[in-house]
Amino acid sequence: MRVFISSTRQDMEAERQAVEAAVRQLQDFMFVGMEYFGSRPEMPKTICLAELERSSVYVGIFGSQYGSVDSDTGMSFTEIEYRRARQIGLPCLAYLKAEEGYVIDPRLVALKQDLMRDHVVTSFRNPDHLATLVVVDLHRLTQQARPGTPALNGGASSAASDLHVVLTTRLSLEELKTLCLALSVDPENLDHENKSALARSLIRWAQNRRRVAELEARLLAVRPDVGWRSADEGS
Repeated sequence: MRVFISSTRQDMEAERQAVEAAVRQLQDFMFVGMEYFGSRPEMPKTICLAELERSSVYVGIFGSQYGSVDSDTGMSFTEIEYRRARQIGLPCLAYLKAEEGYVIDPRLVALKQDLMRDHVVTSFRNPDHLATLVVVDLHRLTQQARPGTPALNGGASSAASDLHVVLTTRLSLEELKTLCLALSVDPENLDHENKSALARSLIRWAQNRRRVAELEARLLAVRPDVGWRSADEGS
């Protein structure tokens, strides 16, 4: 599944890098971004829209800059990409950077108002928090497209499925083992064939002992930057 990442570039470089690294950890997903369009004879707008139209999902990341404006339409390239994604019916995931102060460009204000009117828009605090939000939301899209996919512990827990995605995409294998040890669990006593198996086994261990909340709290202690929403909402 091709995931088209749309944003302004200079002010969102760290965010784009974090999202790319996380998306590459997901099976069946491909990061599509301006970083890899290369040199081509076509106009930049033509290239962006062609890549967008080949994609399966649109991810829009919006901060305090409206971006470079196309002389033909008077819209920024970022807004052009969003409008085209809506026009061709792509699923649109939108994220707003939590900013101090006020956005002063009236075009950006209007665009953000449209986003919040037409979508469930999530705010993010930092690049790692954004990457967590994106991979979880992409995972949920996949689950919706594949009804009947078995969930952890007998299908009860979409939250557990989300947690599995966070553990496997946002933590290294060593960080995951550290998380096990923080819960006084020897990772060698769990299924540790690979990172995904270890994460799934750890979640089942926590579920069986009613210690999922503790697992989430320990996750934030090991990697506070991931911003795992379940733990955030429960605090």
